[in-house]
Amino acid sequence: MRAIRKVIVAAVFALACTGSVAVACPVQPCDFPCWKAYQACVSGGGDAMECQFEYDRCVMDRCGAV
Repeated sequence: MRAIRKVIVAAVFALACTGSVAVACPVQPCDFPCWKAYQACVSGGGDAMECQFEYDRCVMDRCGAV
């Protein structure tokens, strides 16, 4: 079960970090897709620390800083 959660966490953040997650408004901060992915990760039952780590990595990839 834990392996499935890790796959889901990775997939959610992969979509956010590649820009495949639709953002309604182009003036949103660069970390908005990462935040949405983080919320999906936690609400989907992902490990909070793992979700936070992936969020930080996503922000670094998209924005260049945490």
